[in-house]
Amino acid sequence: MLTYFVTVTYNSVIDCWAKSGRGVSGARKAERLLERMESMYKAGDVTVKPTAQTYNCVLAAWARSRTKCAHWKSQELLEFMWSEYESGNKDLRPTSHAYNSVIDAVSKSHRQDKAQKALRILRVMDKNYRAGLNKDARPNEFTYTSVLNSCAFSILGGQNVRKKALDTAIFTLEELQGSPYASPNHVTYGMFLKACANLIPLDDERRRLVVEPVFRQCCKDGQVGEIVLKQLRLAAPDDLYQKLLGGLIRPGCPVRLEDIPLAWRRNLREDSMKDRRRVGTRKQFSNQKTKKVDLQKDSTQRP
Repeated sequence: MLTYFVTVTYNSVIDCWAKSGRGVSGARKAERLLERMESMYKAGDVTVKPTAQTYNCVLAAWARSRTKCAHWKSQELLEFMWSEYESGNKDLRPTSHAYNSVIDAVSKSHRQDKAQKALRILRVMDKNYRAGLNKDARPNEFTYTSVLNSCAFSILGGQNVRKKALDTAIFTLEELQGSPYASPNHVTYGMFLKACANLIPLDDERRRLVVEPVFRQCCKDGQVGEIVLKQLRLAAPDDLYQKLLGGLIRPGCPVRLEDIPLAWRRNLREDSMKDRRRVGTRKQFSNQKTKKVDLQKDSTQRP
């Protein structure tokens, strides 16, 4: 029981550093705490044995650090976890959360091949899960969306880099659409459209050929959220945008989620809708406060 308590305490502190917003400083402090735990455990203190959760927190810290070394630091940690797991340390079996954090770090790197690198990590997850080597590494929609994020921001380098990233994005989305693991959600579709906007030149006919069928499938899936509407505006040429949204477009006003048919957004995640309701409630409360202040001002100005 004591072992569990001390490890959890360390994990909590490491998680705080991971979420501190201190960038590389927070990641380094998180990693130093992990190194201290490892050192104390090897010296015989079993109360501080690191677990997969410990490493997950450090991986998240590096992914959030946005430093140039984040992708290879996280990759190094993941490889160590896998090596230890294969050697018999079941507490360090890498979970999908660990793999997703590494893909996230890769997506934020400056690697020109980060789209392909992210997809290779997904392939490792898929291979190990299907082979029964690691049932905790099951890919999910966040995994695929993170790969698409890597594709969308593969904007450093020449046209060949962008073409490869676009091909990877198309392959990734198509695989997810037929995957037994998960289905595309509104963030997935939004990230794919962002990839189209970033990777396909404005005058390239592929914008129409790629964007239109993907948006129509998104409508069929009931996953048209605000991120999809925003990225569609950036990805679709004006005439295609007009064709897809037609009468929903009002001069000078963006198309709102409330404007689109309910069938297009019927499967949005509940937390997404709750966020919108909370925003609406805050706006309504703010308007009420403004009206109340105005009434008070008006009453004090009356003779």
